Amino acid sequence: MQESPFPTSSSSQECLVDLIQPVGRHKQVKRKRDSSSGLLVYLENSDDREEKLQERLKEQGQAMLQEVHAANAEFLRVFNRIEQNSHSMLGLVDRIVKVMEANNKS
Repeated sequence: MQESPFPTSSSSQECLVDLIQPVGRHKQVKRKRDSSSGLLVYLENSDDREEKLQERLKEQGQAMLQEVHAANAEFLRVFNRIEQNSHSMLGLVDRIVKVMEANNKS
């Protein structure tokens, strides 16, 4: 009698399970890992990333602060020129008013 290539009865479910599971190099193997060692590595990497991020943010903050100082210095220069020009204009207007008043009296 030849064996049937198809399993029968109760062993059929076991064979289906065997057919479904991957074979060869693609077979998935569950390994127990020491979760604490993986966690330590993760935390160390996280700390390194955090330190690098903090350093980069500090450098960016310092660069922005330098730009603000430069912009403030430029603003003060422009403001001082405007103030000087305003005083000059007020002096001219004062002279014009005096000349006009003198012309009206004569």
